[in-house]
This record gives sequence, structure tokens and C-alpha cells, in this order.
Amino acid sequence: MIHDLVALRRHLHAHPERSGHEAQTSRLVRDHLGALGYTDLLHGFAQHSVLAVLTTGRPGPTLLFRCELDALPIQELNRFAHRSQTADVSHKCGHDGHMAILLGLARRLQEAPPACGQVLLLFQSAEETGQGARAVIDSGVLRAYPIAYAFALHNLPGYPLGEVVSKTGRLTPSVESVCIHLQGRTSHAGEPDQGINPALVVADLIQYFATLHCPVPTDDAYFVSTPIHLSMGEEAYGISAGAAQLGYTFRTWDNARFDRMKATIEAEIGRRVQQQPGLQVHWEWKEAFRATVNDPDADALIRTVADGLGVPFHQQNTPFAWGEDFGLFTERYRGALFGLGAGPDCPVLHSPDYDFPDALLDRGVGLFEGLVRAMLGS
Repeated sequence: MIHDLVALRRHLHAHPERSGHEAQTSRLVRDHLGALGYTDLLHGFAQHSVLAVLTTGRPGPTLLFRCELDALPIQELNRFAHRSQTADVSHKCGHDGHMAILLGLARRLQEAPPACGQVLLLFQSAEETGQGARAVIDSGVLRAYPIAYAFALHNLPGYPLGEVVSKTGRLTPSVESVCIHLQGRTSHAGEPDQGINPALVVADLIQYFATLHCPVPTDDAYFVSTPIHLSMGEEAYGISAGAAQLGYTFRTWDNARFDRMKATIEAEIGRRVQQQPGLQVHWEWKEAFRATVNDPDADALIRTVADGLGVPFHQQNTPFAWGEDFGLFTERYRGALFGLGAGPDCPVLHSPDYDFPDALLDRGVGLFEGLVRAMLGS
């Protein structure tokens, strides 16, 4: 099976699609599942997401396993045969590998179904933008299933190849971005007081956001305030700027704290803008990722399965700083996301020369299958 999965993974790598545009990827997944014998397939919800349902007909828990369909807007630098065939789009987070692993699990479960319960295999759109998990939840497609546990994995460059990396409790932070639009009025550069220039408010907001920045992971006040983009006026030196736009990304470990900080930030934006008479403001929050919080029992089961397979296990002490929209699932269901080491020499995620290590495919399938067998039997 491993050779088929490698070929499948490389085909997916060569034909990436951006978040929310994964129509061909979704079709390939559905065709592959149909060829494996899955007839209970749901699609047409949450953009291009696909849900395959394997039911034994015997009472038992319902398990959800989730992977991602989308690629990133990054031009690939690699020159190997399976490099991306799509300009400025490539699989630089390993979602091609995650899909191949879940399709490998689908095959194993068809060949040897569990003894009881049911398994849901979710191939989710738009993880990279934080929209996919929300769309799945809001679609209501999962309401029909009493999900006992939800599981996912993510490859982790820098960790020993094939090592399982997990953590009880908080694994990834709550993350959200804001884009602030300031609208004033232009004037002649020789008479700036005749216009409404947003420059001072922009400077004030930048200084305010800097006061929020506390990047020490072990600090209770941990809150990362990252400037993302800034634009103001035009490169026309006779015109005093009349509009500006700035974007920030914020993150902290706890969903409730993030929600409180978000309300404070909104109040401060409004208050500071009011200090500039006539200046108008509106803002929009984007790409929300809820904190991923691993259930203790789910995390313990991952370790038990890894130990049983003789797979090295690393207990992570501090959460990771990246966002992951699987957090919306752990907010609603018991579950866990674990890492799978991609090797110390693997390029970092989202780098233009990254490629998912094929050596992880069989291990990922084995770990997912082990979780199924541990809870639903053989």
C-alpha cells in the first residue's frame, strides 16, 4: 500500500489548490474513496469538504479523523518531478501528506473494519485561512453523529523523523487578525490642517499594540501582537494623506482571554480614533483560529498507541505558537491533535523548499489505525 500512497501524495503535491478553491482535490478524494468502496459520502458542504462514513452496524463510539485539503499561495522552489504544476501555489504545510494518510486509513478500515461503532473521515477545506472548521461546524453536517473523540495530526519539521509529539491541554493558541481602515480627507501638502490625515492615529495605534506584546510563552500575560501590513496615502508628495489601513495578528493561549483582549482592543481603537475629529474607522476580524486543547484521555491514548507500535514519543512542555483551526473541534468535542516529526533537516513549514516526507505516510496511517483499534476493536 505504501507505494500507492507515495504516488497519491506526490500527485496531490503536484496539483495544489488554494483555500476554498479545492474543487479538483475534493473530486480526487471522492473518487478515491468511491474506488475503495465507500458509499456513504457527503460533499457539497463547507466549500469543498468531504465526509466519508464507515458504519459497522454495531453499537460503539463514533470517532472523527480530520485532514486538510488546501495548499498555500507560495511559489515552489523545488525541481523534483512532483513539484507544483500551479504557479504561486504549493503544498508547503504538508496537507498533501495528511490527505494521503487519511486515505490510507480509509483503505485499511475497508480491508479490516472495526468491531463496532463508526468512523468519520473528514477532508476539510480552507484550514489555512481559519474558515474551514467553522464552515464544517456551521453546516450542521456533524450533528447527526455522536462524536466521542476527534483526532488529527500535523507533521513537524525539526523533530526526529517519525516521532510522535503531543501535549495534554493547550497545544496551539487562539489566533485572529484584524484589518483597520481609517478614512479621513486629503488636502494639499502645504495645507495639511485643511484635511484629515490619519498619520497620528496610525502611530498611536502602533504604539498601543506594541504595549500588548508579551512573547514569553511561560508568562501568564503571553500575548503576541504582530504587525502584518500598513499603507497610508499615495506616493504623491503634494497630497496630505487622507486614508490608511493597518493589519495585525494577535495570539494568546486561552480562548476566553483572547475574547476579552479582543473586546479591549476594539474599545481602544474606537477611543483613539475619536481623538482625531472627523476621522472615520471600521475594522474587520479575519482568519480566526481557536486554541487547540488536547483532552487528557485522548492524549493518553495517543501515547499508549505509539508505545504499542514502538514509535518514539515526545511529551511537549509548552504549546506551539502557530494557529490550527482544529481548535474549533476540540472546543466542541473531546479529542487531540498530535505532531509527527518530519526530521531535523526538513525545511520549515511554509518555506518554498518544503516537501512532506514520504517516510511518514505509513507511520501516520498506523497511528490513526491504532487509535481506531484501541477504541473500536478489530
